[in-house]
Amino acid sequence: MKRLFTPLLFVIAFAVNGNAQCWQQVSSGPLFSLGIKTDGTLWAWGLNTDGQLGVGNTTSYNYPVQVGTSNDWLLVSAGYDRVHAIKTDFTLWVWGNNNNGKLGTGSYGFVYSPVQIGTGNDWQSVAAGGSHSMAVKWDGTLWGWGDNFYGQVGITGAPNYTTPQQVGTDNDWRMVSAGFGHTMAIKSNNSLWACGYNEFGQLGTGDNNNKNILTQVGVAEWQTAEASYLSSHLIKTNNTIWSCGRNDFGRLGNGNNTDSNVPVQEITLATDWASVSSGQTLVLAQKNDGSLWSWGYGPNGASYINQNTPAQAGTETDWTQVSVTWNHTLAIKTGNTAWAWGDPTEAGELGNGTNTTSTSPVQVSCLAILPVTWLFVNGQLQNGNAIIKWATASESNTDKFEIEHSSNGINYNKVGTRAATGNSNTTKQYEFVHPSPVNGKNFYRIKQIDLDGRFTYSSIIVLQNNDTRTKAIIAPNPVINTLSLFFSETGTKTIQLVSMDGRLLLTQTINGSNSTHTINMQPLPAGMYVLRLITSKGTDTYKINKQ
Repeated sequence: MKRLFTPLLFVIAFAVNGNAQCWQQVSSGPLFSLGIKTDGTLWAWGLNTDGQLGVGNTTSYNYPVQVGTSNDWLLVSAGYDRVHAIKTDFTLWVWGNNNNGKLGTGSYGFVYSPVQIGTGNDWQSVAAGGSHSMAVKWDGTLWGWGDNFYGQVGITGAPNYTTPQQVGTDNDWRMVSAGFGHTMAIKSNNSLWACGYNEFGQLGTGDNNNKNILTQVGVAEWQTAEASYLSSHLIKTNNTIWSCGRNDFGRLGNGNNTDSNVPVQEITLATDWASVSSGQTLVLAQKNDGSLWSWGYGPNGASYINQNTPAQAGTETDWTQVSVTWNHTLAIKTGNTAWAWGDPTEAGELGNGTNTTSTSPVQVSCLAILPVTWLFVNGQLQNGNAIIKWATASESNTDKFEIEHSSNGINYNKVGTRAATGNSNTTKQYEFVHPSPVNGKNFYRIKQIDLDGRFTYSSIIVLQNNDTRTKAIIAPNPVINTLSLFFSETGTKTIQLVSMDGRLLLTQTINGSNSTHTINMQPLPAGMYVLRLITSKGTDTYKINKQ
């Protein structure tokens, strides 16, 4: 049902974009959806009866709402009624329904907001299945928890586990996928292994017997695996697609509707498949040219199909990711736009603000749907200050506006707050003066916060500050031990040393009468750093090369 690529793929794909093209990864669950934006924030929409949206309540939303305030989410996997996610520090977080202990928290009971599993920071990938979960750590070990009635965790023993358990002792696992009641996993030597429920032959082992330990499937020639609902869909290292298990509606794609307990190749024998995702009866696969193909039964993004052979869905060739679940599909195109379609849309899982069915793709907006209508956001530099102005055409239950500033367009800091009108059907205008723009580019955005804590961002404006007066001489640069600063202006100054990943390493205030200052750089590892010089006239930044 759920499979996630190695997080490094998402790190490479990370890009900041201030417009609607902002989705980095999506994952679909039954009647609900999740997505990570390119700014690292996590958003959810759709059914929320079990707290699977992670927003602290059980209210369903037909538009994206942010999960907490963190902006360091790396990947997310939606299960049947809960969610697992990994942050950029490789910690593992969960929320939603916790029967069978499938969240892995060591207890039972619903969880409505993200909680961390243990204290480990070595999780590589995670896959949430029907009622069990599987994960791979960076050391190559395989872990599982939750329902083990059919042996789907891969451990002989308890009927369920409430905390992650290591599966065997091998440390060469590359990826894992958790289905409705079975597991498929691949080792670094490309060998495929399976365990769990096998009534329809979905394990691919040549029989229909359940397996409570991982059993090898065929020879070592497998690139990726998707454990789905009573079937499995596999890609070999030669980029061919193979499937096994239940074949109602022709979901194996081999031209008939007969179940198979060994992997069978889809009928076109194509050798250019890039990825595959499967819901209950519908399979969608992406080719290397970015085209999308489908077979089985359901809406494929172009029409409603019932076919047992692959056929192209639509004519677009810019698809980069697809995630299919029981009744709807999420997908991403080149440029990080997200799209959704499905039937029926009982809880707004398409994320477009309605509960309307759509068999063709509808775009999932990057901007949250909130009760404010922006008229404009602009700014200008005047007398060394940045003046930010904005206006709203209407407001409803709006709490406040926070003004955020960045010198690189990536890391933003709050520099001010303005109270909102709250409720208005007339134009309201606002202004904020930022006295400390940096030399060079200054990025500003307005964060509108609703009374219930939901928020959205305005468009980003960029102001170019061309004040080139040198306020300090930095030497030597590159530096090995001691960095010296020589100031050309009097007045109190503050210096900050920041790592390239945004961590503040040092803050020092310098008396206005001092014309020099030194910083001990010896304890720091080699690499690039940013030195900020903050004065009454603004902030200058300098790149420091520590050798």
